Amino acid sequence: MGTVIQVMILIGLVVAALLVLTAIMRPWLRNCPRCRADIPAIRAPTSLRQMLWGGWTCPSCGLELDRKGNPVISRTNVPR
Repeated sequence: MGTVIQVMILIGLVVAALLVLTAIMRPWLRNCPRCRADIPAIRAPTSLRQMLWGGWTCPSCGLELDRKGNPVISRTNVPR
């Protein structure tokens, strides 16, 4: 009985870890933090930094996001 419970707990931990990894590795499942527009799965980099390190620019509002979907703080993205 104890072994079955341990196996079920292990399976639950593995599933939780996979869900977390999926959320981290697939940022295109998210929306833009500024305008809530859907981020497309296929994106073209708009700068050399995006091409080398990942990231994209929101097609709706122009907010530059890093590879994890967080806003990039730069002189062009500062709200006025």
